[in-house]
Amino acid sequence: MSKPIESPATQLTAVRELCGVLAFYGGRLEPLRHPDGSDDASVNGSTYLVPGAAYGEISPWYRVIEPVFAELDAYVRGAGAEFCEAVFADEAIRAAAPRLHQLRACYEFDTEYEEARALLMERDPATALAALLEQQAHWTRAPKVAEALAGRKRLAVLGSGPLPLTALAFAAALSDENGAAAVTCIERDPEAIGIARKLVAVSAQANAIRTVEASVDRETDLSGYDAIIGTVLLGVSLEDDSHAAKAGIIRGLMDRADPGAVLVLRDPYRMGRLFYPAAGLDAIPGLEVTRHDPETGPDIPYSSSYLVVRREASRDA
Repeated sequence: MSKPIESPATQLTAVRELCGVLAFYGGRLEPLRHPDGSDDASVNGSTYLVPGAAYGEISPWYRVIEPVFAELDAYVRGAGAEFCEAVFADEAIRAAAPRLHQLRACYEFDTEYEEARALLMERDPATALAALLEQQAHWTRAPKVAEALAGRKRLAVLGSGPLPLTALAFAAALSDENGAAAVTCIERDPEAIGIARKLVAVSAQANAIRTVEASVDRETDLSGYDAIIGTVLLGVSLEDDSHAAKAGIIRGLMDRADPGAVLVLRDPYRMGRLFYPAAGLDAIPGLEVTRHDPETGPDIPYSSSYLVVRREASRDA
């Protein structure tokens, strides 16, 4: 028996309730001290938190929220522009969004660890990793991304984490008869780096990728790269205004990048902004920003939009 078609008002109520549940759990995340002993609650612009007492004895902690994320995701995938406008006009949903961003970042960080460790336990990790990489093709091989990165071979991937699929996918996509791309994964968490290096070592791109320990929101040296790849979770922290935080990080990245370097940044589209903060780049002077939105619909896998960011020509003169 098929599920009854919900009215827009019923759908909006359901989304509001789901956001409320997730905001409750998001509000019970607690900061974790970094391995370097600092109290800064951001790693590569992504939340570095641990679950609080609200999660009880469930292990791993995120199992309690996965069904809620899955239900909300069904609305995200099927939402049209009109419903999206109604969602973000709702005061309760707007108020819940910062906690959802923090919770999503923590969730993805820990589930990436789980998935990366599972890959290393496979009988044939290289084959399993290659199959997983195919899922990245929908954006790493997108025509506008390929156009923006044409001829560029020295890439920095920010906040690559324990499962460096983006770095591996771009290394494969940009390698051709003229030589392999040189991709650098920039990651702050040393445990993530250790796992990532093991996965890179069994991949087909082992000679094209290196991983360095650094924080992207500080004075990381970005000279020598002609392209920078940013994640959709860039800028999420304990601060509620991740929208502004992301914009500030991007401004700093472009200021430190070589003239002519391009930044390709995954950015949420429509209701995807419930899971991830938008970049907020409209108000940043000196940057040329081009946005590319994917097709959406119930039968189309959800994909982030992506932004191509360059310095304005006058800055390079």
